[in-house]
Amino acid sequence: MSSPQALADSHIMPRWLFERAEDARLYSVGHAPSRCHTGLYNQFLCYDCEARLSDYDGYARKILLDSPAREGHSVAPYKYERLKLFALSVVWRAQFLPYSLGAVRLGPFAQPMRECVSTDDPGKPQEFATVLVHLSDIDLIHGKADQALEDPLICYPQRGRLHGGINCYKFELVRHRFYVVVDTQGPPSGLLEHVLSPDRPLIPRREKFLMDPDSVSTFNEIMNKSDAQRGTRPKSQ
Repeated sequence: MSSPQALADSHIMPRWLFERAEDARLYSVGHAPSRCHTGLYNQFLCYDCEARLSDYDGYARKILLDSPAREGHSVAPYKYERLKLFALSVVWRAQFLPYSLGAVRLGPFAQPMRECVSTDDPGKPQEFATVLVHLSDIDLIHGKADQALEDPLICYPQRGRLHGGINCYKFELVRHRFYVVVDTQGPPSGLLEHVLSPDRPLIPRREKFLMDPDSVSTFNEIMNKSDAQRGTRPKSQ
């Protein structure tokens, strides 16, 4: 993507996430939770490129909010290219966070991912293999956190490891998590049936937010922030 003089204010996560919440809360492992009404953004894209990514964002909204995937069910047909490019673009955009929330360092994978996004080419399913996860315990989390999570839980991309030590980046929004494999190896065999592919339906993998160690850390940060604001703490498992 070129860098002309006029650069747009480009959001890292979709703008529609913040339109849904009067007081959206942003969380990231290892950093204190913070509040932001519009989401984090920076100037790193021209207006044409920003419009292209907004198209991906709009399709993700349709899938995550207005399709059976909202409740963890399969979707067929769906547009593989647009949903995968949405996930890749969020990870790629997170390199430009103005704060230390994301800590995305793509290294030698930065240029290939940039080319995927800039040419509207998601590549083969095994390239930057992407998995959509439905978080089955998200309503329980909302209940535990009382008012702390009444707005959408938005976790910016962070590095993780899948089975076998395979590197990935993951991020959460609404009641879903995306995994994007960023490794010379492909995805672990246990995830293969859930990898986005143009040749089969979208099949969200079911996981629990609080079964992930990084998510537990995030949840504890939310609770600590809630303690400081309200002086009380709900019981957690």
